[in-house]
Amino acid sequence: LCLCMEGEIKEAMTLFKRNAAIKKKNPNNTEYYVLTRYQIAAYLEITQSYPAANLQSFICELLYLWNHLSLVSPENRKEVMACVEKLEYFDKKLRPCAYLLRGALQSISGQYIDAIDTLENLKTYLTTQKSAYNLERSYGLYELALAKYKMSSGMGDVEQINEILEKSVVSTGYQFENRLKLKVDNLRSDLNASYSSSSSSHNTVTDVGPRIGGDN
Repeated sequence: LCLCMEGEIKEAMTLFKRNAAIKKKNPNNTEYYVLTRYQIAAYLEITQSYPAANLQSFICELLYLWNHLSLVSPENRKEVMACVEKLEYFDKKLRPCAYLLRGALQSISGQYIDAIDTLENLKTYLTTQKSAYNLERSYGLYELALAKYKMSSGMGDVEQINEILEKSVVSTGYQFENRLKLKVDNLRSDLNASYSSSSSSHNTVTDVGPRIGGDN
C-alpha cells in the first residue's frame, strides 16, 4: 500500500500477488482487506486505467477504516486530500471510496458544509451504480450524520440525524460492518446526551447569566 502511495506500481503489484498466494481459507479483516484491494489493483493493471490517485487512495482508505485518518497532521492531511480531491480521476470501482474519503477529510478539517455536499453527492452517485458498494454507502451515511452533528455543535435536528443513522445500518454482510455499528452507537449516545443537555437548559427557570464558552 505504501508503494502504491509512492507510485511504485510494479513493486506494489509484486507484493500484492505474494499476499494473494498465501491467502488463508478464512482470512482475518486485515488479510481480507489486502486481498480485495489486490483484486482491484489487478483489474486496474489489466485495464491500464490507473492514474496514481486510484492506487494512492488505498492507503488513505486504510487510515480511514482503522480510525487513523483524524490523527494525520493538518499539513499531511493536505497531501491526503490531494489524493482524493479530483474525483473524475478515479475508476468507477474506486470513485465511491474517493467520495467517502473526501467527505470524511472535509469533516475532520471542520469544513462541514463542503463535507455534507460531498457526502450527498456520494448518495446521488451510488443511485446510478449497479454494484451495491455497501461499505461506502453505509459509512457515507454515517459521515453525513456526523458532519451535520458537528456543524450544529451537537444541537442539530436530532430526528433527522437519527434517521440518517438508521439508514446507515440497513445494509449487512460487508467488511467492517461491526466497526460502523460501534461508530453509530457512539454517535447516538453523543446525540442523546446533547439533546438531554439542551432540554435541561431550556427548562431552567432562572437565568444565571452567560456561560463560559457559551453561544457568543
